[in-house]
Amino acid sequence: MLFVSGQGPLDPQTREVVSTDIRAQTRQALTNLQGVLIAAGATFANVVNMRVCLRNTDDFPAFNEAFTDFLKGEKVTRTCIGGTPHRKGVNVEIDCVAMFD
Repeated sequence: MLFVSGQGPLDPQTREVVSTDIRAQTRQALTNLQGVLIAAGATFANVVNMRVCLRNTDDFPAFNEAFTDFLKGEKVTRTCIGGTPHRKGVNVEIDCVAMFD
């Protein structure tokens, strides 16, 4: 099992939030999550659960659109809650649990 802590919309080089747009933030958070999975020898196909924290729950439709597009049909269970991510400007944070065969 692999437990990946919350990944946010930070550029890995600058450590700055990539955008204020929830779609761009979602794509970056998923890109960062994907990088951790790949480094561990996994993909989104190994993910059995994701937890999403949205600063503004009104962003859910736009978040969901970007999330669905990014995963290209990969099915994972997901819990999405409203809350306040720890860093200013971060509007989405995603963690996951992955299983290896």
